[in-house]
Amino acid sequence: MKREIEIDGRTIYCDYDEYQDALFVTYSREVGLTYYEELNDGLMARRDADTDEIVGYTIRNVSMKICHQFIPKLFAA
Repeated sequence: MKREIEIDGRTIYCDYDEYQDALFVTYSREVGLTYYEELNDGLMARRDADTDEIVGYTIRNVSMKICHQFIPKLFAA
């Protein structure tokens, strides 16, 4: 499921991979050679291999993160 959204005048490209349960977010439609830097549990910065500039993020285990964030709020007293 690929989406293109605009946030504060900037276009963001999102792609969700159901098999990997991962959300890929990039700042441009086409991204060249990159590498990942793990920031914390399942959040990785995607960096351009030549410039080290952050070109996007990958979030792993997205469905579990959403459940942990929103489900408790539904049942809070």
